[in-house]
Amino acid sequence: MRSRVRIAKSRAEVIRQAVGQWDFSAHDFSDEELVYCAQTMFEHAFTMPEVLGFVIPSGMSPLVVKC
Repeated sequence: MRSRVRIAKSRAEVIRQAVGQWDFSAHDFSDEELVYCAQTMFEHAFTMPEVLGFVIPSGMSPLVVKC
């Protein structure tokens, strides 16, 4: 069974803002929050035209549940 990471919606916004900064500190986040960072980066990367063939539709394979 696949486990899911749970991140508070308010914390998710803080994480998204941090990932948008070139010099964000990964040490400021828990392991679960770092998983959300990675998911956020992948979601952004998959918006590029070069990788459209590899995109998983949003909601099809969620790693993180915002609560």
